[in-house]
Amino acid sequence: MITYLAWLIVLVSAVGFVLTVIAGRKQREGRFDQNTNATTAKHPFLANPIVIAYVVFPVLAVVAAVMLWFYV
Repeated sequence: MITYLAWLIVLVSAVGFVLTVIAGRKQREGRFDQNTNATTAKHPFLANPIVIAYVVFPVLAVVAAVMLWFYV
């Protein structure tokens, strides 16, 4: 049961990450933000906290699921 939930969390996070990357690329083609930080302009994905959350959350969720599986 926990394994299925872990895979579901990874799947939902992967889909969300892909949709975020697609939206970011579409936004890059247009000029929405005129006064952006130089770091954000150089690394739009690494400087974006939402993208970082999409990477960190599934990892923490899988680690928590494995810990629950071992200790319960």
